[in-house]
Amino acid sequence: MMNEELHMKHLKIDANKGLYSIDGASWNEIDRIGKDDLLKLVDLALGEEFEMDAYNKDNLPNPAHEIVYRNLHAKLADLQARKERFKDESQQLYLDAIRKYQE
Repeated sequence: MMNEELHMKHLKIDANKGLYSIDGASWNEIDRIGKDDLLKLVDLALGEEFEMDAYNKDNLPNPAHEIVYRNLHAKLADLQARKERFKDESQQLYLDAIRKYQE
């Protein structure tokens, strides 16, 4: 068996629609995303196994799908790029609080 790193896709463009998935199996149209699923995607983007199709305006003729996919893709890509700094800052915040209450 090959030892390949598998990444689960969470955002994709298929049949001219922007789609998202929390579990990698069931897909929903991106313009129907709610707060809970959005927060789950943010959490998943901070993990190691997160993949998205590249944004391509030409593949998203529906204006709602294009706008939501473009913005969500940009924010999640930025979060992924900054996740180590974000994790370090979060850990430092909790460490400071723990130290304060241990005194």
